[in-house]
Amino acid sequence: KRQAGRDGLQQLDVTQIKDNRYSAAFGGVVHEFIIELPQTVENAPLVLLLPGYNNTAESMREEIAFEKQACPKGYAVVYVNGSIQKGDLAKGFAWNSGIYPNGNDDVTFLVMLAEYLQKEYKLNKDLVFAAGFSNGGFMTHRLAMQGQTSFKACVSVAGKMPKVIWRDKNKKNRVGFFQITGLKDDVVPKNSD
Repeated sequence: KRQAGRDGLQQLDVTQIKDNRYSAAFGGVVHEFIIELPQTVENAPLVLLLPGYNNTAESMREEIAFEKQACPKGYAVVYVNGSIQKGDLAKGFAWNSGIYPNGNDDVTFLVMLAEYLQKEYKLNKDLVFAAGFSNGGFMTHRLAMQGQTSFKACVSVAGKMPKVIWRDKNKKNRVGFFQITGLKDDVVPKNSD
């Protein structure tokens, strides 16, 4: 079990569950994550992968197997579970992309998780990326706007920027962003906003 934190901020408590699977407690909320490392770990770029609503790190890993392409190219890959949000009556795993006004502080959690992983594995602090699907894609929009200067670039697949995040956006932001939207997506259609 390891702790990480910044002055004046809550602690991130990381515990190994088994092999490359961990839990991270932050602000009374527990997230699980799976880490896949390249052969040379020191100074490797980091990619955080965020699953969609009510999906898990494990289900995303099984579906996309991103590490099979990324790790041989020198990237560290981390699949991270969302958590149950305050106010979500369905009680599914989710990211607080700005939709839940009193939801979990997922921006600070993901920034602190990235910082913890950088220190623990000596990863490259300047090359941190986030990619997400659906609700995880919504969250990458929020990370790009509110993740301080932690992320070099983000990718959203079948997600969009919530209006509250757009309204309060950081106009001086220098985070690269790539949006992928399916032409036949009925849930988050291409011309939805």
